[in-house]
Amino acid sequence: MVPGPVLFGDAARRSTSLELFFDLVVAVAVSQAARLLRLDPTWHGAGVLALVFVPLWWGWNGFTFYDNRYTVDDPVHRASVLAAAIGMGALGLSLTRVPGSGTMVLGLSYIFIRLILIGLYARAWRSESRAREQASGYVLGFSSAVVLWAAGAPLPPGVRLGIWSVAVLIDLATSVLIERRVGLLPVDADHLADRFAAFFIIVLGESIITTGGLAADAVTRWGPRPIAAVLCTALLACAVWWGYFDRRAWALRAAALKPPSSGWNAATVFAYGHFPIVLGVSASASAPSSPSCGRPAQRNRRPHG
Repeated sequence: MVPGPVLFGDAARRSTSLELFFDLVVAVAVSQAARLLRLDPTWHGAGVLALVFVPLWWGWNGFTFYDNRYTVDDPVHRASVLAAAIGMGALGLSLTRVPGSGTMVLGLSYIFIRLILIGLYARAWRSESRAREQASGYVLGFSSAVVLWAAGAPLPPGVRLGIWSVAVLIDLATSVLIERRVGLLPVDADHLADRFAAFFIIVLGESIITTGGLAADAVTRWGPRPIAAVLCTALLACAVWWGYFDRRAWALRAAALKPPSSGWNAATVFAYGHFPIVLGVSASASAPSSPSCGRPAQRNRRPHG
């Protein structure tokens, strides 16, 4: 039994069952976020999707990079990840009511998730002397953002959005500031690439299931146009898989994780660079929720006279 988090305690590890369980919960939240674009297939809906995707993505990244650098498998860590999974589930359920009644639930869920991660880094600070500067940087940065999230929660929507935007910027900038001050810790390249690839497959699978379900509901009679739409969807899914797992693309991502700058390169390529990729894959499964196979619903018109 490991007494506390240690840096790279298992050189041959891959994604654990607990990590994959957490990823599945987050993938469900991602699918709920994609529903925003189905319910509102406009630029406004796309903007709302991008906004709510930031805390969702950054919440998942926080635990992914923590589990990549630290090895620990004890009741405290398991309970912490499972509690964070519950928080992610609550965050996902709130997304289809944003903006609106779900906004407060989203904020409180993200605060809960972030507090758990802060506790894990504080634990790592106590048990791993080699990472104290980096761990203290994460505790300070994430705590500052949490204070702003909590302060903005009871305020009017416009003020709340402004304060939460600053909090998100602090979350996004924390890794950059740590890199400039003391340097980011290196990463376990094999584990990180394996974790992101597994999550990408899960999100892609969720998108295929969603698209298939929408197609089955929308197609009432097979003909040239529905068949062409289904074939194009299948080809798009295959092309997305091929583009991500192409050997050259995989080699380029692996090369970015080599020392001595693997920590910063990992943040750039995976944490920041994968955001538009995963967002695009989840959004690609979105379609207007009308029974006419993507045709916009008729708007209510005022009667003449």
